[in-house]
Amino acid sequence: TSSSFDLDPDVIGPVPLVLDPNSDTPDLDPLSSSLTATPEVLPTSPAVLPAPASPPRPFSCPDCGRAFRRSSGLSQHRRTHSGEKPYRCPDCGKSFSHGATLAQHRGIHTGARPYQCAACGKAFGWRSTLLKHRSSHSGEKPHHCPVCGKAFGHGSLLAQHLRTHGGPRPHKCPVCAKGFGQGSALLKHLRTHTGERPYPCPQCGKAFGQSSALLQHQRTHTAERPYRCPHCGKAFGQSSNLQHHLRIHTGERPYACPHCSKAFGQSSALLQHLHVHSGERPYRCQLCGKAFGQASSLTKHKRVHEGAAAGLGLSPVPMLRPSQVSLLGPNAASVL
Repeated sequence: TSSSFDLDPDVIGPVPLVLDPNSDTPDLDPLSSSLTATPEVLPTSPAVLPAPASPPRPFSCPDCGRAFRRSSGLSQHRRTHSGEKPYRCPDCGKSFSHGATLAQHRGIHTGARPYQCAACGKAFGWRSTLLKHRSSHSGEKPHHCPVCGKAFGHGSLLAQHLRTHGGPRPHKCPVCAKGFGQGSALLKHLRTHTGERPYPCPQCGKAFGQSSALLQHQRTHTAERPYRCPHCGKAFGQSSNLQHHLRIHTGERPYACPHCSKAFGQSSALLQHLHVHSGERPYRCQLCGKAFGQASSLTKHKRVHEGAAAGLGLSPVPMLRPSQVSLLGPNAASVL
């Protein structure tokens, strides 16, 4: 007789499981597609038991030849060739090939986080996100790039990284002709042209084009800082901010100046440095009109005016931030 949990290894994706606490069925680990139970102790025998025969896979894909045990597995697989996405989200209209993927996606709108880390208790809306998070506890990075050797804690991160080395990009944007390795990446890119922002923040209403951008934004409301530096313990709300911070410890300077041998840890620092070569001075004092190539130089210059005002017993002159000053243009001094 078959088990009450008949798992189909061909159907990839999270499947909600409801376990009966009164059942004698062994526990199911939702993060591995296998059943775990206390092994039965067999009598010692010198005979070698034959390996169990693989279950038959009578349903073959006519496009690629991959075989499946069930017709339902083949039907789901064929959508990867046809691009069919029959499961539509009623909240934002996004479509999916599998019902289980739609169920996970709806957690973005409802706030549901059913996948919890056993080590720290942190919960996630996606199983794949939990798997990536678990590697942050172990530090294990078993997935190595065959091109450059860089290691990753999860296979999906390696797959994303491999696209930086090239490879086929069959999905072309009809607006700008940019190519993408996956159709889902093209759909995200198209929102940069259409301005579509289907992911609104439930706290403040601000909308985003990417679900990941919404999740990052929500941390501004919760003050959550899940990305912690392993060297000094400083925590960050964005993984990109942690990556920038780590360069302080590693000394990495990936942004090299094309005009000289100087390199920088931040792209913004390189952009400011390039003004030295171009002679551009975008940071202009709104009081006297003097311009500077570096925001820090303008900040130092502001103290000249503040000191003069203090010497005359006047109130400090309100000053704009350098980013605001640069937007005013070369006639800033004459209009203020």
